Amino acid sequence: MKDFRNSVYKTDAEKARLDTLFQKWQDFCFDYEKAEPKIITHAPLALKYTIGECVRDPAASMENQIDIFKYHAEVGDDYYPALRANFGTVPIAESFGCEIYRRENEQPCTESIVVNNAEEIDALEIPDEKSGSFPEIDRHYEFYLENLPYGVGFMLPDLQGPFNNAHLLRGNDIFTDFYDEPESIEILLEKVTQYQILMTRHYHELCGIGKGILYDWGGIWRGNLRICNCTLHNVSTEFYETYIKKYDRMLLDAFTEGRIHYCGTHDNGQMASFFSIPNLYGVDFDGAHHSIWELAKRTPERVALLPYMNPERVAPILAGKIPEKRNVIYEIYASSVEEAKVICAAMKSALGIAN
Repeated sequence: MKDFRNSVYKTDAEKARLDTLFQKWQDFCFDYEKAEPKIITHAPLALKYTIGECVRDPAASMENQIDIFKYHAEVGDDYYPALRANFGTVPIAESFGCEIYRRENEQPCTESIVVNNAEEIDALEIPDEKSGSFPEIDRHYEFYLENLPYGVGFMLPDLQGPFNNAHLLRGNDIFTDFYDEPESIEILLEKVTQYQILMTRHYHELCGIGKGILYDWGGIWRGNLRICNCTLHNVSTEFYETYIKKYDRMLLDAFTEGRIHYCGTHDNGQMASFFSIPNLYGVDFDGAHHSIWELAKRTPERVALLPYMNPERVAPILAGKIPEKRNVIYEIYASSVEEAKVICAAMKSALGIAN
């Protein structure tokens, strides 16, 4: 078997760089005056194993992820290495009974719902820690723990969030349920939230994480979990605040602090609603749909922002138009490794960041 422990971050210089990077992320999370913007790049990589092979074999998954770590070290960006059992967005839905559609080199998705009408919500039982794919996910993390290279952290598996999981269980009828059966939707949201709390605690304990910092998407964030709100923009901000927000807050309160991933394609007021949650410390979003320059002006200082952008969208920054916020993670999608290197160096120069 490959010697994963010594496959990356082997030399004193590599370890020292990782230690320094970790301290810079600590400052980013906890000391706004010391916080520097962060650059994380992505480029097409020819990874050795398919998604399916990585799901079936934790060694394959670990090798692919270590190759990604090596890419970031080559580019010289601010990516901090952390391992994850990558089983897609479906583990909680699968545990509740959704059937899963899988292809060899695509992320899995649900292909059935388990709640066909509001009456079935009352009968829905909360699963245990060994339901669905979670035993296999455990096996991955146990393998990672046995073979962990120097300095590498752990990301949580993708547990999604209250509304995302409720949407997967109920299907698109959930949008009319807000008008017809709002009480039942709250019961469903309560059940999926309680299960997400259970599984988050499980992985905190298994991996020794959940101690105030969150390794996620190549960054280190203040908090202990991520809430995914990927279809939330399909409901009004009024419905979010009346029916859903309390469950986001329940999750954040259960783990002290955390962040939100938001797929909204327009600003319908939900961003401002997120920012009003006092123990929310980060939001990522699509920079094509939300202006980092505008958001930087109205986001509370404590809340870190991560816009995903492409070279065209960072061009104004390279020309000197700098967003008025220090704790921003610029996630930039390049067309090649060489372009990623050029953009990373140019962004650091424009933002005044030392290597």
